[in-house]
Amino acid sequence: DQSLFDKPRWLLINKIDLVPEDEREARIKKLVDSYQPTQYFVISGISGLGCNEVCFAIMNHLEEQRLHETTDS
Repeated sequence: DQSLFDKPRWLLINKIDLVPEDEREARIKKLVDSYQPTQYFVISGISGLGCNEVCFAIMNHLEEQRLHETTDS
C-alpha cells in the first residue's frame, strides 16, 4: 500500500545499555544505514536514556499532523 509506504519510519534502538560503549556507534550506524528511518532514537528502557526524547518527538509529530489536517480542510 503506497500510503503506508509513504508514512514516516521511526527506528527505536532499545537496550543500548547492553552494548559495549566502544561498539555502540558502529552498531547504531549499521542499523540506521540498513533501515533508513525518517528519525531514530537510541534508548534504554531500564535507565530511561532517550525515553523522554521519544515521547516529546511523538507529541510534536502528532501536533504537526493535527495542524496539517486542520489547515488542509
